[in-house]
Amino acid sequence: MPSLNERLSSVLPKDETFKVLHLQSFPRKAPNILKDNASKNTLTIKSLHWINLVQDNVMIFGMEVYVYIILNQANNFDNPQPITKLLYISKVDSTGLNTTKIKFTLVSQEVLRHLIGINVTHYTDHFLDPSLIDDSDPQPTVRKRLRDLAAHYDHHTKSYDLPEKDITVCSLASNTHLIGKPVVVEISLFTRAEKQYLFPYSYRNLNKHVLSDRDLLSWWLYLLNKLVVDNTVFSKLIHSTLTIPGEDKMAIDRFIHKYNTPGKKVWGLGGIYDDQGDKSQLAVFQIPLFPDDPKGRFLEHLVTENRIKKVSTGQFWSELAVRQEFRLSNIVGIIHIKGLSSGQETFQPRQNEYQDIANLNANDVFNDLGTVIVNGDHSTNKYPQKSTGVNEPPIDKDYQATLNNNKYPQGITVLKLKISEFATSGIKINNFTDDMIILTNKRLKYLKDLITSEEYDSSESARESFKNLDYLLAKSCRYQYAQNNKNLQKGFKKMCGKMEYSERVQSDKKSIEVSPVQQLSTMKKGKKRVILTSVQQ
Repeated sequence: MPSLNERLSSVLPKDETFKVLHLQSFPRKAPNILKDNASKNTLTIKSLHWINLVQDNVMIFGMEVYVYIILNQANNFDNPQPITKLLYISKVDSTGLNTTKIKFTLVSQEVLRHLIGINVTHYTDHFLDPSLIDDSDPQPTVRKRLRDLAAHYDHHTKSYDLPEKDITVCSLASNTHLIGKPVVVEISLFTRAEKQYLFPYSYRNLNKHVLSDRDLLSWWLYLLNKLVVDNTVFSKLIHSTLTIPGEDKMAIDRFIHKYNTPGKKVWGLGGIYDDQGDKSQLAVFQIPLFPDDPKGRFLEHLVTENRIKKVSTGQFWSELAVRQEFRLSNIVGIIHIKGLSSGQETFQPRQNEYQDIANLNANDVFNDLGTVIVNGDHSTNKYPQKSTGVNEPPIDKDYQATLNNNKYPQGITVLKLKISEFATSGIKINNFTDDMIILTNKRLKYLKDLITSEEYDSSESARESFKNLDYLLAKSCRYQYAQNNKNLQKGFKKMCGKMEYSERVQSDKKSIEVSPVQQLSTMKKGKKRVILTSVQQ
């Protein structure tokens, strides 16, 4: 699969230099996005992708996408239910500070193509389970921290020899029941016109094109339709739907009819997860919950009103239309796409450059990693052989009891590792020199908050923001481990554009910049006819 840098360079202006930052949070078990009865047997793994594009050390584009891997773990995952890979597009924004013309429609498409193409095993091979994290002392006092430092101070080397903590990592790499399962890809999106999403004060830049609510919805439909009809992205389309709370069917159809032909209907009307037409089911069991989502906020409002088990999906959409986000005649679209990915129609083990957990037996893990591997019913009583020749239990009884009391499902491998042992089992974190940098949730949130709290109303302020981020990124990813190799790039990866930007104009005048809605069709200017070959945000 092409790297993100290769994809982006193919749609960026030729001979122009850019930098790309792709951050990802380490996958972790998360609450289920649906609260139906089937959720009791559902395992949800969540990860955040954060992508930034930089030109001349100025941030010009950003995208935030949450990826959910949803598996049915009934009967130790040996069931006919497919694996779902859901992409929730949270935010996309630009600063308007780019010095050359850039087609952000194509940039957004390539980012989504890349995320859709990432193998599901990228998330399931290693993930954290918060319920297995030792939080017995989550916030030690300053006095306790100082005592720990003093206890591990080496007077000879004049340094602190702090012991590494054990980190519990879960894995599905050795689960053979998942092999061959169909992988269904879903895309969910909520469109709401705002002056800015990720870059504060960027709306003050004259070159930033702030779209209206109708233009934004049309822009997203144009962008996503290119992916929907592309058989290199979706080998089979199950459905793609649009709903606009508060609008009738005719008003909604005006946005999608241009993409439907008499012989092939690509887009339909409907809400997320109620495409079967049954609007009598309870909304709480049908509506998914996503971060910073007005649908989720409305469900929380129904809980406070004690109506959560009384409101059907049909009533939910009707009441949602009068919520604050949907009032004042604003057009707010909810888009849902579902299909089979061309890159991975079925679940297949990933071949790593590292030794794969799936190819290890318990003895290999004990001897190579010096850790414990707990499979199935966790009844193993074999301990790793230490270099001292003494058989010692690798985990304490309390930890073993916790696993048994939680009835941790069979088919999931549980490892207790130290950070220094991550590379041996193929786990990447703080991988500063790779195209995709995987961080802990805490570190990624810290960097994300930094980006979204800076000012981007001018090139000077944006350039200062970039310097702050570049410095803190290096510090956060422990760049000192790679400093000796001068050929290694920092977190921002450089690349050069390869695309010739051309416009076909049937007049003596130069083409003008217009909104995405206008660019979707041929425009008339008096008797002269202007045709633009692509869409630019």
